[in-house]
Amino acid sequence: MRMALIVALIASTPTLAAGPWPAVVPRLDAEGFPLPSEAVRRLGSGRFLCGACNAIEFSPDGKTVFVAADGISAWDVATGKCRWRTTDRVHRLAMSADGKKLWALAVTDYEENPDTFLRLLDPVTGRTRSSKLLPKRPGFVGQPLTVSRVGTVAVATEKSLVVIAGDADKPTFELTAAENRPVGTGHVSMDGRLLLRTHRDPGDTDTRTTLVELATGKRLATVTTAQFQNFYGVVLTENGSRLFTFGRQPVDQKLASHDPPFFVIEWDTETGLSLASTELPFRGLYYWVTPVLSPDGTRAVITAKGVATLYETKSWKRLRVFEQSGHSDQVRFSPDSKTLAVGGQGLALLDVATGKLLHGTVPIRGTWPRALWFTADGDTLTREYGYFGHIRYAVATGAASVVPDSPPLELARDRRIARSRDGIREAVSVVAGTRAMSDLPDGTILLSEVGKAGKPRELPPGNARYDRLDFTPDGRYLLAEWKGNRACVWDIAAAKKPVAFAWDERNDTAYWGHESATRLFPDPTGRRLAVIERNVRTGVGEWAVGIHDLSRGERLSGFRGSGTLATGLVWSGDGDRIGCRTENRLSVHNATTGSAVADDLKWKRSTRLITLSPDGRTVRAATPERVELIEVATGGLRRTFAANGVTALAPHPDGRHFATESATDGVLLWDALPPAAWPKEPDSLWADLGADAPTAHAAIRAVVTHPAKAIPLLKARMAEMKPLSDERIAELVRLLGDRDFATREAATKGLVRHLDDARAALTAVATDPRANQEAKTRATRLLKQTAPNTPDRLRVLRAVEAAEQIGTPEAIPLLRQWSAGRGLLAAEATDALQRLGK
Repeated sequence: MRMALIVALIASTPTLAAGPWPAVVPRLDAEGFPLPSEAVRRLGSGRFLCGACNAIEFSPDGKTVFVAADGISAWDVATGKCRWRTTDRVHRLAMSADGKKLWALAVTDYEENPDTFLRLLDPVTGRTRSSKLLPKRPGFVGQPLTVSRVGTVAVATEKSLVVIAGDADKPTFELTAAENRPVGTGHVSMDGRLLLRTHRDPGDTDTRTTLVELATGKRLATVTTAQFQNFYGVVLTENGSRLFTFGRQPVDQKLASHDPPFFVIEWDTETGLSLASTELPFRGLYYWVTPVLSPDGTRAVITAKGVATLYETKSWKRLRVFEQSGHSDQVRFSPDSKTLAVGGQGLALLDVATGKLLHGTVPIRGTWPRALWFTADGDTLTREYGYFGHIRYAVATGAASVVPDSPPLELARDRRIARSRDGIREAVSVVAGTRAMSDLPDGTILLSEVGKAGKPRELPPGNARYDRLDFTPDGRYLLAEWKGNRACVWDIAAAKKPVAFAWDERNDTAYWGHESATRLFPDPTGRRLAVIERNVRTGVGEWAVGIHDLSRGERLSGFRGSGTLATGLVWSGDGDRIGCRTENRLSVHNATTGSAVADDLKWKRSTRLITLSPDGRTVRAATPERVELIEVATGGLRRTFAANGVTALAPHPDGRHFATESATDGVLLWDALPPAAWPKEPDSLWADLGADAPTAHAAIRAVVTHPAKAIPLLKARMAEMKPLSDERIAELVRLLGDRDFATREAATKGLVRHLDDARAALTAVATDPRANQEAKTRATRLLKQTAPNTPDRLRVLRAVEAAEQIGTPEAIPLLRQWSAGRGLLAAEATDALQRLGK
């Protein structure tokens, strides 16, 4: 079966031009979907993953669905397989009636006034046949710009509305503003026959929709669409005979409450007269409501709060709620009105008659995955499924299972619920006014076992009302934040009152002022808590991070900096290092002392996510196009991985693998150390371990791939490295206080070159009250410095890293031998053994 899928894919791929290179056979996952070349496997399903959808369009035969997001993708409806993809950023799609043309509105970027192109694509191959630059119009290109099935588009500029046919060189016609009244926006009917001009006159409250015949520019009818206190939209039937307007509280009715009713009004497009007005049973909706008509005009789907509801349009009777629709972004009927496509982060095809999910993933638009977690053994990966549960993936097979959840929505939206990383425990902070918990005191925290019956456990009270809850990675502690500078920590096992602590109130909150953003970052070992204590945006600004004992709240250490905001903290897996990201720099610090290990790593402003490897040696940074592997010791870029649109990033406990989540590729598992060939000249590996980051990374890959050959080489070469003797280090430290300035300077420079080996002796002098004051000053200054990256120092760091990655019974004795020495080699080998549990 797998071979048949590969053969079929090759047969459908255009023939490559002859050349000296072999034809590239795309990699496929277990379901037959394309897999990035460097990814190990896809976890879960890759069916219908298409991003946060901007537009959805079916082919006339209903066999293919086209999806626009950061690119266009074509999917086989029967199998759920992707036929082709493009990289255009597209906002609107339209398919010709014969299925031979696909029109798309593509923009260059999300800038204030982007270039917009009308593209004609081949629906079979996705190739662009033609591209036309449209006139500039103010503001963001969004809903007001629509392309029809015949490639006609209306562009609203500041003073006119231009109608353009895709196959014409000049505009069809242009409507110019009269009496300084704005022309407004325009919608073209999908059959390309009518233009809907929605405009608002200055000085009055009327919003009108005028129907114009595209071929002549003749006005057919005008519908007043300002009958509502809140106007949500206007839709036209496929044949243009009827128009529906949607909104809240007709203006001729007295406002009776803060929760006014929702109405739909039907209009005759030939006369402009209203035919019927129907109240729909919507209450408590404060988000945008999106109506969509079926092609035959007999059905309509109204999406509110991300949930799609089906109505028949004759009496507006509610037929069903599509429970699988999740938080949807786009809704579209198939041409035969039998299938409903719902797009968000992912795409679902639903059967209109039964409401059942036919193909695809359940969209979770609006609740993008905030995190991925591996279990301690690395066998399972857990991903937040919006606010409504978790998805668990088996790393070995990619099989996925959903752990559902159904907390009160008002709590979920405000981050007042939390679930442990393993999905076992759930905590809820009760808020006054929550209907489901009206009998409980405000601020009560309930702890329960997911999926088990029984009364939830009430935790001892700490504060009246919390802004955010979270569990530590090991699930032992529960954290609660409030007021931007207060926190409580509960020990789940102990029935004691929480430990409370506070920090400097001078802050503008992390993440550019969003009050719901977390400021607490527990380490993976459950011992410490990192806190963004200060974050000021005035002037140059300053920020500070404190590291606290998790069980007592006591501040242990910290570090600070100036410049832009500290927007996120990440821990290494062993809890020894912590990375701090600001808007324009990335630093890594020792969690015990707060001192900088790497003060300014090179990274791009487009970086979305960062994580530290479990050993703290590398940073994984996700940009929109790739994941970069950055070496902490040198700041050099080791390797890149072609991962598109990553929204979540998680390091694997083994330090070698990592997982990504994206709207286009789903959850992928990657190998940071893919196999490499053993070199013809093995001695070159030792030289490469002291070279730049990419060269050294290739050497580490070769060492890890061939441990039987590599371990004797590492053992022999490391034995040849002779560290500075204890006597010589003691002599240089003593000379720091010499009367002669030149002697003191020479001793200082000599110690800088061997700083890793001299730290113990320097610490002794710096803390000795009887020591020479000049020697103490110089020793203290040296201890704050980072050791220079000489080739020999880098070889030590990378050789230990490679031996730890090998981790075999043959590698463990070598690490133990190295740990018995002193200086940098002994410290690194000791840490490696601790991580390996040896």
